[in-house]
Amino acid sequence: MKNPITCTALGILLLLHLKTAHAHQRRIQNRIVDGEPAGSPIDYQALIKVNGYFTCGGILIASDVVITAAHCQQRYVSRYTVELGVYDRSNAQEASVVTREVIKQIIHPEYDEYNIDQDIMLLYLSEEVSEFEPIELNEDDSLLREGDVLTISGWGQTSLDGPTTSLLMTVDVEYVSNEQCVEIFEDFSDVVIDEWELCVFEDSKGACKGDSGGPLVLPNGSNNAPLLVGIVSWGVGCAYSIYPGVFVRVSHYRQWIKPQICFEFSKKYSFCEGLEMPSQSPSASSQPSILCTDYMGYKDSYGDSCSWYEENDAEGTPCPF
Repeated sequence: MKNPITCTALGILLLLHLKTAHAHQRRIQNRIVDGEPAGSPIDYQALIKVNGYFTCGGILIASDVVITAAHCQQRYVSRYTVELGVYDRSNAQEASVVTREVIKQIIHPEYDEYNIDQDIMLLYLSEEVSEFEPIELNEDDSLLREGDVLTISGWGQTSLDGPTTSLLMTVDVEYVSNEQCVEIFEDFSDVVIDEWELCVFEDSKGACKGDSGGPLVLPNGSNNAPLLVGIVSWGVGCAYSIYPGVFVRVSHYRQWIKPQICFEFSKKYSFCEGLEMPSQSPSASSQPSILCTDYMGYKDSYGDSCSWYEENDAEGTPCPF
């Protein structure tokens, strides 16, 4: 039996899900606890606002594409603004800030709002951002090792009941294997850490309310440049002294992120070279080969796990209700 305690993004930012059988006990976390001021803007760090109010973090992964957590989604993209170059979000005159509207969002087709599964989303910006450098994505599932030091950044709360911070904060945490993570969560007998998730831990340090959708970075990744390995997703409390924080594992989505960008947004990026559209347009009579539901409520008629042509999948087979 699932016992959700749900709260909306603006104001009631905690969400607890007890997942039995396939249920997780999870609490949306959106903050940096026991961190240090970054000292200046971080190129790839995005601040997402809804109707003018700060709600989530995000990450610039292409000149006009931001990746974030799917639980930060809005029904209408016109509600979003995305800011880059922010250090002190209370300073409306901060010279480095670049603001963009959002013209399209793509939520992972298997995102489960109730259990916070497949918690990943792409935002396509109204214009390119030339002032800041996008971060590279980790595409190697085997890259991380137990104890690797990773960095979280964001403007979230600095304690469970405290306010969000105006300054961009960072904190270092250690990577914990999924097997070890499950052991630590042994108090919750039905917790599952899925292959698309990763865990980090540092006693009384980590993310909190407001940090959702923000980056988890390996500081010295490819060519000694920062490498995006995770996205802030969920946890029990804020930087709880016992339990790890749980993040979206970016490498798991390597075959989803770039094709979505290239075929849903634009093929102009260098990484689009060589990518091919994996399926052809279906006929209305075709039977779905994968029991998967897209956001329009239709089963996948393309046989591609609902990863493509989401807006055109109305020819698919309607799901039973």
